[in-house]
Amino acid sequence: MPNDPQRALNSMLATADIRQNLIERAGIGARPVLARAIVELIEDETTGLRNSESLFRRFMKEINLQGAGIVFEVWDKDRVRGFMYECLDTVAASAS
Repeated sequence: MPNDPQRALNSMLATADIRQNLIERAGIGARPVLARAIVELIEDETTGLRNSESLFRRFMKEINLQGAGIVFEVWDKDRVRGFMYECLDTVAASAS
């Protein structure tokens, strides 16, 4: 979010678990296309990512599992967002 870095930081630093997962998974957090999509999902109140540490942790693990080897930088924003929601749906379904 180059136009609003403070907003992005607020989302990325919202909870200790979010911070920790983004730091531990530097291969995800350091890639702007992925970090941007993750921040957007954190900001989307319907996802529950900001309010559930275990959900966010499992979500990040799922991105690692499903996203290994994918060059997200060549995908458009909608495709990346769709991938993120697929990962979120997978972890939400496994919790049920």
